[in-house]
Amino acid sequence: MTDNAAVSLLLAKAWNALKRCQREEAETLALEALEDAALDVQRHDAKEILKECDEMWALRSGLLSSSVSAGEYSSVPTAAHPELIAMFPPQEGRVPDFTADDAVGRKGEQLLSKVFAASFEITHPSRDAIGVDRLYRPRARPLIEFSIEHKLDRRTPGTRNVFIETISDAERHILGWALTSEAHYLFYFVPGLATLWVVRMSQIRDALEAWRRHPEVPVRNRGWTTWGRLVPSHELHERAELCLRFDSVALLAAARRRRNGL
Repeated sequence: MTDNAAVSLLLAKAWNALKRCQREEAETLALEALEDAALDVQRHDAKEILKECDEMWALRSGLLSSSVSAGEYSSVPTAAHPELIAMFPPQEGRVPDFTADDAVGRKGEQLLSKVFAASFEITHPSRDAIGVDRLYRPRARPLIEFSIEHKLDRRTPGTRNVFIETISDAERHILGWALTSEAHYLFYFVPGLATLWVVRMSQIRDALEAWRRHPEVPVRNRGWTTWGRLVPSHELHERAELCLRFDSVALLAAARRRRNGL
């Protein structure tokens, strides 16, 4: 194998490791490729991988410093604090009720902003970017910015599914957020489990073909119909860069600050 071919193989392995959120492996492979690279395009790709690894670490370290812990997926639901469940009452049924969920979703966004405010400067986007709810800048690394789309699900504790929207408005032929969102990351928040999955939007799109085996169901709204796939939550976990388990005490403290406008 020529040196250039060997470097290309290292870069391919590094990109694959990055897609699997294996930051340390991707970083090691990219550094090795950068050291041996003879072509400008290979050096550029290696630097891009290292840049993404650095940004991934900045996001991960900021999130983990906010009274949360990284958690493994469990088939046995871990219930959140009763006061938290009272704030976000569980809902029955397999599919979302968007009329009821919109206000609750906004409350969840505000709660997460309070939880992570110590580690990130969190703002609304200044331009109309599709699917972007918040911008996160690590206070320790203010030149890095992540765009975030929030989803809150009160059915996951009962169904063990997540809802991946494929069609936003069937009547007007508008595709769903899984296909159109311009956010870097999806924050999928399940308050009933005190859990947040942090997933790259590119990972969601990569998974869509495999997730075609899961049922795609309609959700009737006022004048339009949304469609989405009911994906087992463990499959979202496998795609996630991070699964955060919230400390209920810290989460409740943030909730009280939100209610008091602090």
